[in-house]
Amino acid sequence: MHTHPVTTKRRQLRDIELTGASRSLRHGSLYVVIALAATNVVLYLLERHRGASSFSDNLHWGDPHSLIGETYCLPVLGPLLVLIAAGWARRGFPRALLPAVLAGANLIVVIGCWLATHLFDMTEGTSPLTTLATLATLALAVTGLWLAVLEIVLPIRARARLERDDPVFPTARVVSE
Repeated sequence: MHTHPVTTKRRQLRDIELTGASRSLRHGSLYVVIALAATNVVLYLLERHRGASSFSDNLHWGDPHSLIGETYCLPVLGPLLVLIAAGWARRGFPRALLPAVLAGANLIVVIGCWLATHLFDMTEGTSPLTTLATLATLALAVTGLWLAVLEIVLPIRARARLERDDPVFPTARVVSE
């Protein structure tokens, strides 16, 4: 007679609660994403730069202006969406994937806005805020990638740890002759 081993249903990743260092690491990374997104919003509101056309022999630098004024507020919209998604993501798996993806998309949008408005221009920042805004955008994207990796790896490791610690109960076998 053929016997089948008793199989138990695997835990769903949504049902696993992170504890200890895993929970602290996830929440800490989420709060860093929130802080960087808020910093992005403030820096892009304050950032100023000016440009000159590189096609002319006589360079005329224009007045200082912001990237927001040139791109219909797109550099601020991305971090605001990350803030909203991060507030929603505090509750559990897989919610932190959304702000992580939005943080990466924000980098693409900001680079696209900068290239679309100043691809053939020479630009210079009129304050250190331009450099800080760029660095904050890069930091938000890198931290978003880190958060995405954590959001996937931490619950899988917690599930493996729980399954390893599950007791194994003896089963009765029916033998027929």
